[in-house]
Amino acid sequence: MNHINLMLKNYFKTAWRNIRKQKIHILINVFGLAIGLCACITIYLFSRYEFSFDSFHPDGDRIYRIAGKVEESNGQSFYVEDIPPQAPSTLRKEIPGFERIAGFYRYRPKITIEKQNHERVNYDCFVEGANTSGVIIADSNYFSIFQYEWLAGDIATSLNEPFNVVLSENTARKYFGTSDWKDVIGKEVTYDDSLKVRVSGIVKDWNKNTDFPYREFISFSTIRSSFLKEEMDKNDWLPGNDNRWIWSVAKLAPGVSNDHIRSLMHGVIQKNMKLDLDTKFSLQLQPLADIHFNNDYDHDDIRKAHKPTLFGLITIAIFLLIIAVINFINLTVALSIEREKEIGIRKVMGSSNKSIIFQFLVQTFLVVQAAVVIALVISWLVFSVFKGFFPPGVTLDLFNPNTLLFILLVTTFTVLISGLYPANVLSSFVPVISLKSNPTSQKKISKRSFQKGLIVFQFTLSLIFIISSIIIMDQIRFMGYSDFKFRTDAVIIINNWDDQHGKIRVLKQQIEQLSGVEKVILQSKPPTGVTEEEPLKYKGKEEIKMLVSIQEGDENFIPFYAMKLLAGRNLRHSDSLSEFVINETFAKKLGFQAPGEAIGKLLYKENKAFPIVGVVKDFHEGSFHEAIGPLVIGHMPEREKSLAIRLAMHGKSVPSSEPLIRKIENIWSGIYPGVTFNYKFFDDIISQMYEKEQKTSKLILTAMLISIVISSLGLLGLVMFTTQIKRK
Repeated sequence: MNHINLMLKNYFKTAWRNIRKQKIHILINVFGLAIGLCACITIYLFSRYEFSFDSFHPDGDRIYRIAGKVEESNGQSFYVEDIPPQAPSTLRKEIPGFERIAGFYRYRPKITIEKQNHERVNYDCFVEGANTSGVIIADSNYFSIFQYEWLAGDIATSLNEPFNVVLSENTARKYFGTSDWKDVIGKEVTYDDSLKVRVSGIVKDWNKNTDFPYREFISFSTIRSSFLKEEMDKNDWLPGNDNRWIWSVAKLAPGVSNDHIRSLMHGVIQKNMKLDLDTKFSLQLQPLADIHFNNDYDHDDIRKAHKPTLFGLITIAIFLLIIAVINFINLTVALSIEREKEIGIRKVMGSSNKSIIFQFLVQTFLVVQAAVVIALVISWLVFSVFKGFFPPGVTLDLFNPNTLLFILLVTTFTVLISGLYPANVLSSFVPVISLKSNPTSQKKISKRSFQKGLIVFQFTLSLIFIISSIIIMDQIRFMGYSDFKFRTDAVIIINNWDDQHGKIRVLKQQIEQLSGVEKVILQSKPPTGVTEEEPLKYKGKEEIKMLVSIQEGDENFIPFYAMKLLAGRNLRHSDSLSEFVINETFAKKLGFQAPGEAIGKLLYKENKAFPIVGVVKDFHEGSFHEAIGPLVIGHMPEREKSLAIRLAMHGKSVPSSEPLIRKIENIWSGIYPGVTFNYKFFDDIISQMYEKEQKTSKLILTAMLISIVISSLGLLGLVMFTTQIKRK
C-alpha cells in the first residue's frame, strides 16, 4: 500500500513538474478544453431541461392527449388541440380500453379573494412565465390520470359537487395566507365577479417541469349550474362552437395499443359528427412525451421545444469538444520531443510502457480538472449574462446528482480520449534513439499521418461551422428585413378578449384624444402573427370550398396598415359583416386571371352571401417559412376586441414613447379597474415569429467563433513550439 501511495505521489510530482515547465502550452490546452467542456455542460443542462417535461408521471407511456385532425378536399389539413365536448363521455362509454378519460376547459377568469379585513383583492390567472391560465374546469378523472399528493380533501369527492374548487398548495397559501388547510377548506374564491366557489381540496404543487401547470381545478358540474353554461354547455358535435371545444387526456389500460384505440375512435366520429362531404375530422392520440415538441398543435399556448435544434446543439457540443481534444493531442504529441530523454532514461531504469502511459494520464487528468473548473466558471457566467436566452428553469445546479454524474462522465471521457494517444506515442520511444544527442523522434512524429489527419479534420469542422453560419445569417437577415407589404412602424397592440360590454370602444375614443397618437383602429388581431381560418364557399361554374384566413377589421383597417388595393374599393362603414376584401392569392385560387374579375362575385359564409368589393396585394400573414394563403378582410364588430395604435413618433426613439404609454395605461385602469394592462409593439410581435431562427443563428454563430478560437489556439501552440525548437 505504501509502495502504491509513493508511486502515485511520484506520478503527481512528475506531472506537476512538466506542467510548470510548459506553462504557455498547458494554458493553451486548458483554455481550449475549458471552452469545449463549457459548451458540453451548457448544452447538456439546456437539453436535459427540455427533455424533462412531463417525464415524471407514473405510467406516462400510457397517457395521451386526445386531439383532432381536419382534412379538406383541397389537400389542406391542420391539427387542433381540442375536441367536441361530448367526445370524452361518448368515448368512455363506447370504447373499451380506456382506463380513464378526463375532459377539461381551460378557463381565463379574473380571480377575486375577500381577505379577513373584507378587502377584495384581484389576482391574475396566468401562470408565471407562461402564456397559459392556471385555471381549468375538470372532472374528477383528471386526478386519476395525473397523480397529485393530497394535503386536504378527498380525490373521490372533491370535484363531485358544483361550485367546488381544488387549489394547489402554493395557490392556497397565496390567496389565504396560511398553511393550516383546515381553515382553507370551505373558503370562497370568486371568478369573473359572480362565480363563487368553495375550496374542497388542497394538492401539493408539482416541482417538476410540465406543460400542464394548472393550479386551480373547478368541478365540471359547475358549468351547468352557473352562467358558464351560456358559453360551455355544448351538447352537440358541431365543429367550432365558437372555440368552446374541450381538451381531453386519457390513460390507456395496460396492453392496449394506440392503433387499436384510434381505429375504434374513427367509428365514433363517423356515427356522431356530421360534416360536409369534402371535410374529414379524425381523433388522434398524441403521446404525453410528444406534446412539448410537436409544433403541429400550434394554438395550445404551450412553449414548444424543437427536437432537431436540440439534437443539433448536442452535435455541436460534441464537435467542439472533439476539436478541443484534437488540439490537446496535436500540441501534446508535438511537445513530446522535449521528453524523449526523460522517457529514454525511465525505460533504461526499468519503467514499463504501462507505467509511462499511466504517468501521462495523471498529467492529463490534472490538466482536464483545471479545464473543468474554468468551464464551470464560464458556464455560470453564460447563464448569468444570457438569462433571456434560456428558459427560466435552466440553471447550473452543481448539487443535482444528474449534473454531477454528467460532469464526471465527460471528464473521464476527455481524460481518456485526450491522454491515451499521446501517452501511446510517448511510451513508443526507443531508448537508444531517445538518448542520442540529435534525436530523430521529431521527424517520426511529423510523419505521423494520423496526427496530420486530425489537424485537417479539425479545420474542416471549423470551415463547416463558418459556411453554415453565413448561410443561416443570410436567411435570418432576409426574413428580418424583407417587406411584409404593409406598414408596421410605431404601432402598439392592446387586447382585451374578455371585454363583454363594449368598453373597448370607449377606450378607443379616449386614446384618440391623446396628443402624440396618430390613429387608432379596432381589429381582432394584427395582420401578422396569428392565423384564424374558416370555411368559405364560392359558387361559380363549380362550387369551391376552402379554409380561408379571416382578418376582422372595419373600413380603417386597410388604410391604417397602408395595404395596396389592386382592384375594387375599400370596405364601407357598416354595423356588421356586409362585404369582403380578399387577397390576390384567394382571387387566383377562385380561378380569376386578373384581380378585377373577382369584384362583385359572392362568397358564402355559413350559407349567407357576401360580395367581394376589393382585392389587396398579397402580404405575409404568417412567417416567411409559410406560403401566402387565401385571406379575406371583413368587419365583424363582435370579434374586434383589439386596438392598434399608431404613435406619432416622427423619427423619435421607442423610449421617448414611454410617457404616452403611461397615459394610455391610466385610461385603461379607469375603464378596466383591476385588469392588468399589457401592450406590445407590432415590430416585436413580428420579431417573435422568428425568435427560434434568431436563437439558432446566434448558437451557430457562437459555435463558429468558438471553433475558430479553439483551432487558432491549437495552431498558435504548434507555431510557438516550432519556433522554439528552431531557435539557434
